[in-house]
Amino acid sequence: MGRKCVVPTCSTEQGPNSTTPQVHRFPSPASSSDQLKLWIQAVFQQSTDLSHFEGKIRNGGVCSSHFLPNDYRNWNDGLNPLFHKLGRLKPNVFPSQNLSRNS
Repeated sequence: MGRKCVVPTCSTEQGPNSTTPQVHRFPSPASSSDQLKLWIQAVFQQSTDLSHFEGKIRNGGVCSSHFLPNDYRNWNDGLNPLFHKLGRLKPNVFPSQNLSRNS
């Protein structure tokens, strides 16, 4: 079983092959608490009370369909960052795409 995207409107689960979207881990609360708060606000569109989301943060992630192509370090090398193992996120980005039924 792979890592599952925790965006409420998404059902993506990262599989073992390279044709499934990449599911990114949440930033570490110890080293990137401000960045983690941005991710929580974007994904859950609620408060940033870490204890409320602890299980989802530890066990889930956010898939590549919720990031822009230029959120990736190698977005301009001709590879499609929407697929597994082709892109690494830049340090200060946060999910901004396809986060609710209205986006």
